[in-house]
Amino acid sequence: MRMARFGTLVGAGALVATLSLTAMPAQACACGAFLAPEGAELEVEAEQAAIAWDGETERIVFSVNAVSDVDSGAILIPTPSKATVEEAGPGLFAELGHLTRPEIDRVSQWWPDFLNRIETQVATEHPVEVLDQIDVGPLDATVLAAKDADLLADWLEEHDVVMSDDLASALVPYVQEKWYFVMIDLDSQSGPIDGAVPPVSMTFASNQLIYPMRLSATASDPQLVRTYTFADHRMERSDATDDSRVLWAGPVSPTDFVDQTAVELAQAGGFLTLSEHYISRPSSISADFTFAAAGTDADYRGVTTVIDDKRILGVPAGPVLIFGGLVFIGVAGSVWSYRSRRAGLRLGR
Repeated sequence: MRMARFGTLVGAGALVATLSLTAMPAQACACGAFLAPEGAELEVEAEQAAIAWDGETERIVFSVNAVSDVDSGAILIPTPSKATVEEAGPGLFAELGHLTRPEIDRVSQWWPDFLNRIETQVATEHPVEVLDQIDVGPLDATVLAAKDADLLADWLEEHDVVMSDDLASALVPYVQEKWYFVMIDLDSQSGPIDGAVPPVSMTFASNQLIYPMRLSATASDPQLVRTYTFADHRMERSDATDDSRVLWAGPVSPTDFVDQTAVELAQAGGFLTLSEHYISRPSSISADFTFAAAGTDADYRGVTTVIDDKRILGVPAGPVLIFGGLVFIGVAGSVWSYRSRRAGLRLGR
């Protein structure tokens, strides 16, 4: 049973659907924007992407968890050149998550919390052109191109897809720069959208490692995204930012993975960097994420501190042991004193 059906577009995207859709600013996801029926609620709970770049060709595999009160919607994603869209391995992110899991540091806690200070650590001749239509596993993909943002919006409206003014404005720079778009049609067959969208792979020519983010400026909620970058070196954000941190970095081999997509990504780049990006004010986004080689290829693995709370009869063990020790010393001292006095009395007789 198909959980969801998607229509993917590269260029000036078009969604073939029977339902009029409106892009809601609050429903933007980090890589692009969600389109939902007017008045519907759609929330992105999590997003992650694996990115590989060999200096000429980039591949993005992304997955989002979405929850909605309706059974249809769409995702619009820009790419700097025409993308090839295909199904990605279902086990990709599970394997990546396992490989990059933090090291566990167990710390015994003997004292109450207030006494502890432990720190956790995508040149067309036509205004809008359908370039390709593909079946991608459980998804349907349509590749489009457009050279005018207004004509794109008109074309979408003719196909029952209506964009908000904010999203239409955000598309203008991408169209002016002759980017393409990947639109994913979400059509749940079993009720309201709820859960993970199957991973989608997009491959396109690019002269830099880039992750599209400018559409996210229409979001009203903070954005959190994890990126797994496969390249020849450890990678870091090269756009001006202070909202990114490295969670894991190290060399990888295709033999480290079972999922075929993960194997292919590792073949494209032998150094994996996992980064987390948190944007508290999406309206401040003015550029896409770009990545470049970091100054070092040093390995890094995060550490998660696990507190092993030591208790005796439900009470923190530290104070109990200290108190018990003091009681013991007191009793022992009293006994010793008593015996000493008794001995002295016997000697004095």
